[in-house]
Amino acid sequence: MTSNRTDRYRPENENDRYRLGDAKNADNTNDTDDTDDRPRPGGAGDTTEDTVPRIPQLTPDTAAPDQGELLEATRKQLGRIPNLYASLAHGPAALRGYLALRDSLTGGVLGERLREQLALLVAQENNCLYCVSAHTLRGGRLLKMTEDELLATRRAEDADPHARAVLQIAADVVRGRGRVDENQLALARKAGVTDEELAEIVAHVALNTLSNYFNHVAEPDLDFPAVASMDVTAGDAEAAR
Repeated sequence: MTSNRTDRYRPENENDRYRLGDAKNADNTNDTDDTDDRPRPGGAGDTTEDTVPRIPQLTPDTAAPDQGELLEATRKQLGRIPNLYASLAHGPAALRGYLALRDSLTGGVLGERLREQLALLVAQENNCLYCVSAHTLRGGRLLKMTEDELLATRRAEDADPHARAVLQIAADVVRGRGRVDENQLALARKAGVTDEELAEIVAHVALNTLSNYFNHVAEPDLDFPAVASMDVTAGDAEAAR
């Protein structure tokens, strides 16, 4: 790997101090403007108790007919209507597209555990406390993943070499904004990651980045048990290879 890879993937800018691992310490971060009290991109879990969602959460009673249909479709896919998607329903085309891609990927080559791990990893990489909390709960409750396995996933690690390679190339895609080098691809392929899996990995990054980014914008109420913060840097995944 090139020595400047971390710099290329993690440009130093003001948003770096709001990464999920630093969420609990954000107010204590040295800053050129100590009066800056703007909402942090970490999501609802990083806000104070008196903060309200920036985009209201629709309910079956407040939704228009097309929005209500999508809320019900969300319930069928996810088993409930998380607040994030109750806000996303304000844009029926956006929620419809999200559900369609998610539904398509459930029939793909990547199994349920890997799909859930990718969602958790991408949420961690995108500093989305809401989605990290949601997928930590799903991974533990539905897939019986242990706390250690869930924490390892957030670091792009897994005891299984193939799963680890899937997570690490996904982290590379997020950090490189889609740009990965030949060595990264070679490492993934050496561990058995196929071209079909690579295509789906990128699709999962896109799917979960949509929900992560919308969370940053909407800041819905966190309706999952909040997880503990954990700092993950590019060097962590690099050291795991």
